Amino acid sequence: MSELLEVIKISKKVIYTKHLRKGTFHIHGDKNGGHPALIVEKNDKKNSYKLLKFTHQARADRTKLNRNIDPIDKRNTYVLNNPIYSKRNKLSKNELSSLSIDSSEKIIIKIIKRKQ
Repeated sequence: MSELLEVIKISKKVIYTKHLRKGTFHIHGDKNGGHPALIVEKNDKKNSYKLLKFTHQARADRTKLNRNIDPIDKRNTYVLNNPIYSKRNKLSKNELSSLSIDSSEKIIIKIIKRKQ
């Protein structure tokens, strides 16, 4: 009987995926397909991430960046004014290594990161 309990305890062990790093870009999937998102904070125990989401559509709740995060793309880029919270299953596995934030935009990103 005690052997059976040990097997059950082992099978209920929670395994967290830790290969997503803070400060990397990944695709955040939503009802519109997906947008690049920057991981700002990571909580492995709750399996949740705080993200800054980027898009090409202008709206009132978005701030326009001077330069695009993708050096090849010439369209305007906007960042949402408030960070979003998401689970691991909404983010892609692959890191978008070609994307980067311009040094002049880092002040805007830092202010948005602090918001709850």
